[in-house]
Amino acid sequence: MIRRKCKECGQPLPEIRLGLRLTPLQALVFDTIASGASGLDSCLVLERFRAVKPDASRKTIHVYVCQLNELLDDTGYRISRYFNDGERYCVYYLERPRAAGFGRSRQSAS
Repeated sequence: MIRRKCKECGQPLPEIRLGLRLTPLQALVFDTIASGASGLDSCLVLERFRAVKPDASRKTIHVYVCQLNELLDDTGYRISRYFNDGERYCVYYLERPRAAGFGRSRQSAS
């Protein structure tokens, strides 16, 4: 994974997606899932993640997806998943906002 750096000072630039600051690994998971128009099999997401973090598991991906959903909560976007009939592995996909009020409000969740 190549981090972008400031041309002036060489400091790593933040990873910004949908106006949110993400860690490099969160950005990798987000970009991988968002790149699949109809979703991506969790095995493929894990394969791309393992190129950077070889000891990762499906649970690791699930944790990153949960973190991303917390950050995405107020944007209307959400990473969702479904299981194919009889399959052990899920398919992750990026749900885009459909209408106002699509995302959960943090205040209403408490």
